[in-house]
Parts: sequence; structure tokens; C-alpha cells
Amino acid sequence: TLPLVPASTQSRRRRTVKGRMTSWYLPRLKVSRMRSATPQRKLATHSTSVGANQSKSQMPRDVLVVVSKLKDYIKARADMNTSQGIVDIISDHIRSLCDEAIDKARVAGRKTVLDRDFEK
Repeated sequence: TLPLVPASTQSRRRRTVKGRMTSWYLPRLKVSRMRSATPQRKLATHSTSVGANQSKSQMPRDVLVVVSKLKDYIKARADMNTSQGIVDIISDHIRSLCDEAIDKARVAGRKTVLDRDFEK
């Protein structure tokens, strides 16, 4: 079977121009051809930076650990299984450690949390 499109045309279709995907690939992404396929970044200003003006109750309650890595560690260390319920508890412990480190950095007049801020 011979290809319907010459090889030179096929390779030309696969190329990208300046980081943008070529038009043959856009329908496969279900992206409109009218806008760029490159991601758009939103810039945060200091007044609306995440967490600067939010109380602890408004902060997102996302999981802060890689659960598979945690389970692998516990399995390798003690040959035990891991309940799904500990993920939120460990994330809460990490949040409290981070809050203490943030306070220490703020008292020291820094805007960067360093490793020494986590030491007791």
C-alpha cells in the first residue's frame, strides 16, 4: 500500500512553528483554531497573591503529599498497608509545619521560607 500523501508533505505537517502546534493537530486536541494552543499564564499581583489575604478557613484543602510515594514508603519500611484516612491527617500536619515556618520567616523579615525555618 502506498501512502496517499508524499513523505515530504507528511513530515511538513508534523512540524511545529515557534512552539505552536500545527493546524493538523488542533482538531485532535479539541481546541479552537481561533486561539493559540500555547497555554496562557495569569500574572498575580502582590495585592491578590494566593494566601496573602486569605484566612486559614478559606485556604484550599488539597492533599499535600504524593499518596503513592507515602504508601510505598510505609510498605517498604514496615511492610504495612496504608489507610486512605491518613492522607488528610498528614496534609494537616504539613500545613501546620508550613504555617510555623512562614511565621518564623516573617519574624526574620524574609519573604522566603528556608529549611532552617522548619527546625525547632
